[in-house]
Amino acid sequence: MLRAHLEKATPPVKAARWLDDSEIAEGIAGMPPAEVVEWARAICEAEYLDPDGDTPFEDLVDEVVQASEDWRTRLLEWHTEHEDSDHRNYLLAAAVLDGAPVETIYAAAETLAEALGETPAPRPGQQGLGVIALTHAIKADLSDEDTVCFRGPATSRPSSTTSGPTALISFSSSPAGRPTRPATRTCLTT
Repeated sequence: MLRAHLEKATPPVKAARWLDDSEIAEGIAGMPPAEVVEWARAICEAEYLDPDGDTPFEDLVDEVVQASEDWRTRLLEWHTEHEDSDHRNYLLAAAVLDGAPVETIYAAAETLAEALGETPAPRPGQQGLGVIALTHAIKADLSDEDTVCFRGPATSRPSSTTSGPTALISFSSSPAGRPTRPATRTCLTT
């Protein structure tokens, strides 16, 4: 099944090296078809994001394995480590607006806090974490254009589509807040 999905992808992915890798083979062993399809999507994206083949294959495999692992476990670890809502709201805003300018994400996090009945803490001067520290805390980077970009394939990013509050949808649906280019193609850093 994995071979079929990789070979039918646009552009097609040479399946042999992926199928011959022990980590990939172990990862998909016994998986239901829907999960194998998710692995195929992660592999296709890893290949797409490395068009020149500059990334060592082992690193691509690691990204795919991480992207295909149980995201709930990683999300639980992150929420346990970052208990305050500033981090969580910034993470959700960045996940929805991946590739948007940092000030858009920062404002969206504040809007989300207000929509959830929280009072965003004022940040005059050097009080609290700034955008650089918050961006680092959510395992993202600031691009040269000051946009927030997640590291690794999109499937390894936190998902905002898993039953988030409607407030998240309202701030993310604004055309002004949406990135103007596909973030996974221009913002990826590893």
